Parts: sequence; structure tokens; C-alpha cells
Amino acid sequence: MNKLDGVLEILKKEGMKEDQIGEFVTNLNNTIAQKTHLEIISALSEEDLAEIETAKEDEVNLLIAKLYEQRTGKSVEKIGDLALDAFIETFQADYERRKS
Repeated sequence: MNKLDGVLEILKKEGMKEDQIGEFVTNLNNTIAQKTHLEIISALSEEDLAEIETAKEDEVNLLIAKLYEQRTGKSVEKIGDLALDAFIETFQADYERRKS
């Protein structure tokens, strides 16, 4: 079961059409990607960023993940997972509150 399944069911129940739901998911993915990018950039030092700029193109993502984990102790993947979990929890709580 996908983490978003509960949210998608609520959206369908509320009358959203498939294309609207697709746009919603796209916007959510973009927002999570922006949050991930911002958190990574905020955690890295000027030296880290300079090292990334000089890295080979095919090594950049691995280097970013490595440097981020060294600075924070967290994996890059965890940022998106935490953001998605927070969104789902807030969305479902708000939905339940509005239903009451």
C-alpha cells in the first residue's frame, strides 16, 4: 500500500477528478523536492558546495548524499519521507477535524 493511498481516497471521496488528483500529486512531489533541496543546501558548508561544483556530473548526487549524511547524520531519502509523512498526518487530521 502506498503512503498516499489514504489521501487519494479522501480526494476521490471529496469529488476530485483523476486529472485534478494527478496535478495534486505532481504539486506535492514538487513541494517535497523543493523542501529536500532547501534542507540539503542549508546543511552543507561553502566548502561542500565548492567540492560539489568541481565533481564529475555522474558523481554529484552521490557526493551530495554523502556530504549531507556526514553533516546531519541523516540520509537524503529520509528528508522526503519525513516531509511526506508530515503532510499525510496533517492532511488526514485536518480532514477528520472538518468532518466533525
